[in-house]
Amino acid sequence: MTDEKGGFCLDNIKEGKYILSVNCIGYISRFLDFEMPDRDYELPTVILKENNVTLDGVTITGSSFIQKKDCLLIIPSKLQSKYAYNGYDLLYNLMIPGVVVNRKEGAVITSRGSATLYINGVKADFHKIQNLRPKDIDKEFAL
Repeated sequence: MTDEKGGFCLDNIKEGKYILSVNCIGYISRFLDFEMPDRDYELPTVILKENNVTLDGVTITGSSFIQKKDCLLIIPSKLQSKYAYNGYDLLYNLMIPGVVVNRKEGAVITSRGSATLYINGVKADFHKIQNLRPKDIDKEFAL
């Protein structure tokens, strides 16, 4: 996602070849092939051409990710909860970009290091998360 002027930053990108997909409603999508060097790299400006397609209808879906000042609130969907048997399964089912969940060992790793999990504002250990039933979660995870 970009800022209001279309700028964006990709962090922790490994050296290699990539394809960047750029799209927006009302514009023709573009794909940019680039090779990431082993240093900071600025991509060329990408300008999208307008696509004059009219829509029959629009469905608006609220985001399940809400950025707060000190955390990210994540609201699990009914399907994500349905197919989870414990807290680690649910966290895994959320498929949060940049978060790796090892359900067997109870490790949650982010791009910034290990994540600390809390239940009702209290730091939770492996057993509490392992024994957490998704149906008992009121409505949100905070990461």
